[in-house]
Amino acid sequence: MPRGARPDEARQVRTLILSAIDEVPFYDEQFRRFEKDRFSEAFIRTLIALDPWHVCVVTQGTDVIGIAVTIPEYGTLWSPWIYVKPQFRTSATAVTLIRSALKYWDNNRFHKISCYVHPENRTALTIFRRFGFKKIAYLENHIFGNGFILMERPLTKTNPTYDSGTRLRRLERLKIKLAILFGR
Repeated sequence: MPRGARPDEARQVRTLILSAIDEVPFYDEQFRRFEKDRFSEAFIRTLIALDPWHVCVVTQGTDVIGIAVTIPEYGTLWSPWIYVKPQFRTSATAVTLIRSALKYWDNNRFHKISCYVHPENRTALTIFRRFGFKKIAYLENHIFGNGFILMERPLTKTNPTYDSGTRLRRLERLKIKLAILFGR
């Protein structure tokens, strides 16, 4: 059953994100390097500290087999990576993962969830449409010269306050650095 990630799962999550980055055939090496640098263990732990569901996981025993990552940005959730290990792709793992994440995030905090999809990634386009995402625009030469389709799905925001992106208080940032340093 999908759930929010624990800090001690950050390394496994990063390993899955790195696998996803390497597997996707649509991106050049510059984009791959950027994404690998961006999704450091510290960044993943930051997302978990903000809300464990920013890194939604599916596990089998102690093994993380699927992830759905979201990044908060002032009323919008960005979904940069959804990934399931290849040996579990024929099961309902991905569908359950996405359905659970969307259900959790439709919690009055965000206006919408957005993602970029490479136009040649037909599988992702089909899955996102199935979950109610709509094509908003085609963004030509958008990220490292690649074109992307911007897709969005409305959520129900009723809370008048807004998140502050991925910024944590100084003490929380220090705790994350110490946890990484001491391998926790």
